[in-house]
Amino acid sequence: MKSGASATTLFREAFLYGLSKIIPGVSGLIAVVLFIRLLGAEAFGEYSFLLAQCNLTAALCYGWLNHALLRYHSKDRKAPGFQPAVLGAFSLASLVVVAVSLLIIIVSPVQPVVLGIILLCIWSMACFNLIKTHFQARIQPQRVILLTAVQAGLALLIPVVLIKIFSRTGTSLLIGVTFSFLAVSGWVIFHNIRRWVLTVHSMLSTLKLEGLLTKWLRFGFPISVWFAAGLALPFLDRFFIDRYLSPLELGAYAGLQELLTRFFSLALFPLTMALHPRIMSLWNNAKHAQAISLLKVGLISQLGIFALVIIPALTFEGMLFMGIQFAVPEISARFRPLLIPLLITGFLWQVSFLTHKMLELKERTLLMVVFMAFSLGINVIGNTIFLPSFGVIATAYTAMLSALSYFTLTAGFSTYTLIRKKY
Repeated sequence: MKSGASATTLFREAFLYGLSKIIPGVSGLIAVVLFIRLLGAEAFGEYSFLLAQCNLTAALCYGWLNHALLRYHSKDRKAPGFQPAVLGAFSLASLVVVAVSLLIIIVSPVQPVVLGIILLCIWSMACFNLIKTHFQARIQPQRVILLTAVQAGLALLIPVVLIKIFSRTGTSLLIGVTFSFLAVSGWVIFHNIRRWVLTVHSMLSTLKLEGLLTKWLRFGFPISVWFAAGLALPFLDRFFIDRYLSPLELGAYAGLQELLTRFFSLALFPLTMALHPRIMSLWNNAKHAQAISLLKVGLISQLGIFALVIIPALTFEGMLFMGIQFAVPEISARFRPLLIPLLITGFLWQVSFLTHKMLELKERTLLMVVFMAFSLGINVIGNTIFLPSFGVIATAYTAMLSALSYFTLTAGFSTYTLIRKKY
């Protein structure tokens, strides 16, 4: 593949993945504004706290499978027992979730109804993400667009209907989002029911899954821990604010963080989605120089996008915050100092998906976990020491420092590897 053709294909697919993020991204931004307006900042804070727990559990228990499929799909898809192994791995992860839930019931006074909603949300997220990963690994961005667009629309529509019919609570929002994942996943499964039946029969009749599962677990579980740790960072922000400050401050911080995180996810993540399967495919086929070339194109492009965003944001910070206040009046002027640190934090986490790519390629996933643990330590120490004295601004700058530490460590490793290998 020539470099020019690679760049053309890359940006065409980045554009298609961009479409897959535009509708969810815009829908997500609208949802944050609408949900805060309908429920208030306090109830939105409750919802964001519950959703963060679901995301965290889904990432820890199922994320290893998604990452392993993206890494090895081009090599393993023709292996005997590939599809049964995928289903077996998903079933294994589901059993772990159930076991953890039973443990929670024993040690914590969680209402069974609430726990059931959380369990259903976790499973529906996992099922949707596995289906989406399958299409992404097969480099089928059009199907990713369709799935994410429909789910995003339902995630906005269903919660609003439930709020109007039942109660204005964070639990109602979580139920609505859960049904949005279930509806899309159920539609895909229904249209492939015969293939699933054959896969289940094959899995039960052979049960020869050890080879693939062992490899996927060895590679994917550290990344799953890493991904869960990354999701634990905003969860910890909410946990500490909930512990030391008021529900209003929790809701305002969560709303502002969601808006800025979704913005950079919309702006940068499509390029990452387009890069990932191609880089992995090139690397698996020993085309290392071409894989590194694509990685450099992605990094330079994302840095350029950040420059186009941060310079106007610093120059017109007041006007930007006024625009946010116009959309979400519950975020008062005293939260304006959070804007720039949270904006920088959102960018650093997005670009880190590329700076740590060399660790994935070199299968140094345990080192990714070590770097993320360092960032988690900064988050816990910073919030514990400074949040009680300085308020929510301490959480914002702690989040930025945590993201900066991970970005610096992974970029340093990648740079050292590239120099040593002379790519």
